[in-house]
Amino acid sequence: MDLVGKSEDAVDQGGPTRESLNLTMQCLKNNKLFESSDNSKNLTCDSQAMREDEYFLAGRVMGVSLVHEASTTVSFKQILSFITGADKKPPLGFQPPPSIAFLHEINTEGSVSKFPEANSCCNILKLPILNSYVDFKKNMDFGILSCPGFGQA
Repeated sequence: MDLVGKSEDAVDQGGPTRESLNLTMQCLKNNKLFESSDNSKNLTCDSQAMREDEYFLAGRVMGVSLVHEASTTVSFKQILSFITGADKKPPLGFQPPPSIAFLHEINTEGSVSKFPEANSCCNILKLPILNSYVDFKKNMDFGILSCPGFGQA
């Protein structure tokens, strides 16, 4: 309901945080950072967007969206462990701070990885670029859940 009592015809998407993230991801999907059809997106190379840190912000939004996705089988603790080797923030914080990168380089097998990778020495989560969110989520869950206890005694 709005301020005068009229229905806004809104769809409840699981609370304000999830609704906000869904709307943000929808805007991001149609952003100049990506090109191609609705079912298959590729990163563009936009020098102005690079100078304005738009790729960094887009990665951050995607990361926050992953963390807040309630239907995932992976917890924030598992993601943190996958990226850093630690399941909680150290008292003095992470050095260097965790960051996100995208996988677009051809690996030793001659293809681009479809699973997430992490460099726990540098605290970098490397995200695959896939054709659909369903494939992305499935491969993220599989990749992270396949590494339980990494870096922990």
